[in-house]
Amino acid sequence: MRTLSRFAVIAFISLFAVPVFAADPCLLPPQRMQKPLLDNASLDDELALAMEAASNACLPVSEVCEQLKLSCTTKLQQANAAQTATDMRAYVVDMQTLYLGQRFPIGVLRPMVSDGLSNCSLSVEQLKAAMGKRREMAGIRRELAKEYDRWSRWLASVQQRCRGGALPAAPVAVAVPVSAGAAPADAGTVAPSTSAAGAAVVAGAVGATVTLDAQRRAQDEAAKAAAQKAALEQQQRAEEDRRVKAEADERARRELAEVDAKRQQEALAQSQAAAALAQSRADDEKKKGEQAAAHAAALEADRQDRAEAERVVNEREDRKEAARKRVEALRQAEEERRRKVQADRETARREAQEEHERRRDEHTRNWELSDEQRKLKLAAEDARFEEEERVRREKADREIAEAGEFDRSDERLGGAVAALGVGGYVNLANSRARVSGLLLGAEISFRVGIWTLAPAAGLASGFEIRAAGSYLTTVGAAGGSVSVLGGTPELRVFWGRLGFGIALSVQQIDSDLSLDTPRLATKVTATALGPTFTLAVVDDRNVRVLASVRWLPAFASLDNVEGELEAGFAAFSMHVRAGKQRGLGDDGTFSRHGYFVVAGIGGRLRW
Repeated sequence: MRTLSRFAVIAFISLFAVPVFAADPCLLPPQRMQKPLLDNASLDDELALAMEAASNACLPVSEVCEQLKLSCTTKLQQANAAQTATDMRAYVVDMQTLYLGQRFPIGVLRPMVSDGLSNCSLSVEQLKAAMGKRREMAGIRRELAKEYDRWSRWLASVQQRCRGGALPAAPVAVAVPVSAGAAPADAGTVAPSTSAAGAAVVAGAVGATVTLDAQRRAQDEAAKAAAQKAALEQQQRAEEDRRVKAEADERARRELAEVDAKRQQEALAQSQAAAALAQSRADDEKKKGEQAAAHAAALEADRQDRAEAERVVNEREDRKEAARKRVEALRQAEEERRRKVQADRETARREAQEEHERRRDEHTRNWELSDEQRKLKLAAEDARFEEEERVRREKADREIAEAGEFDRSDERLGGAVAALGVGGYVNLANSRARVSGLLLGAEISFRVGIWTLAPAAGLASGFEIRAAGSYLTTVGAAGGSVSVLGGTPELRVFWGRLGFGIALSVQQIDSDLSLDTPRLATKVTATALGPTFTLAVVDDRNVRVLASVRWLPAFASLDNVEGELEAGFAAFSMHVRAGKQRGLGDDGTFSRHGYFVVAGIGGRLRW
């Protein structure tokens, strides 16, 4: 009987005391964070903006272009590192896994693309292509995050259906319970003596059931708290994502604004430089045009001046020629008149003589005049005629002189003969002695020119033949005495004020060198030939000032150079000549070298 009671107690306890320490059959599978996907999408957007800024700044290539490419490379490396740490395929596997026998209906997902870049050192076209791929990658990541969020909401709805009994629970590991149908039969056979023990067991079972309900409520509250916490975290992540995206957009906007500002500054600088260059070129062209116009105007003015001056010269020459013709005509008319008057007078005298002789032969009584009276009458007539002729001659001469007075300032003299007294200083030496002292002498010069019409801007051009002869001797010279008899014929051709020609110098030098032992007296002839250059400072019919240089290397030394200043005013003439000479006598016994200075003044006869 005791054994039967024990069995009944055990059966009762087995009926009600079911272990409840099992897992939640509707428990959600583990889920991943969506923030890595959104962060990678933001990195792709920032990288696309950096690539766009670099491509825009590299047209043309500049220092800003290289800086933006370096910044783009840094962002590319950061994005590649973050995206390598995020496995996008795991998100897809989570959404494909069954939950409580249900499969999530995944939407259409685009396949992931990759540009395979490690730096931004690319061309503008390559940067634009990579920018498009990065923006496409950012869109794919956001689409995946959105689909994963939809999957999370789907899991929550399936879990609610599971807990509401609409879906079968997933199998869980629990203790095997005793069959509930056998419990009442066994319970009815329990002995009364065992009621106290059974009550205790029932109380224990009830307490266990209460504990199980409390645990389930706690689990439900924990699940709700976890769900609320997850929702709050998701909201916080969304806020953080929005904040990060806003910051990234703001950074991208600022960088793009900076790039645009730099590009605008560069464009402004380039436009200003181009404008400055264009202005400089325009100024240069304008300056060249003004210079060309000024040059053309100067040429035109010079041409007009030359034409005007030539017109003035031609008019002056025409007036001079007309004056010459008028003078010649007046002279011829005067000569013709004189011849006619003389012929008329001779005819009248002859007729009067014939009439007198005729009357004298006829012995007429009416003859009133004697021979003496007739002679007196003829003398009076001759005196009256001579006076009238003198008055007519003076009037004709005045008319001819006035007709011959015209401007001849442009004409050079045809020629001149001048005689001058000369004084100077000489210093000559040979290998054995030196002679130095004052020179005195005389010089005669002759010149004749053949000139053409004077141009408006300068003197007349033409040929000139000039010759000068001089005799000079030393006075009180130290070392001996030297006398020089020489001549210098010269032919010059003038073009306005400049003259070029050739001169020949022939000198006979008679020297007595008292310092020689024995005393040496020698006479040599020195000849030199060379070109001359002349500048006519002033050269007209009244004033003549010429500066000449002669270089006479032939038959002498290269040192044989002399310069001359020749001047003349009205009837006066003067010149100054200086030079350095060196030469060898004909017999080889005397060589000379030294210098001389002479000056002369005298009168000239010009025509």
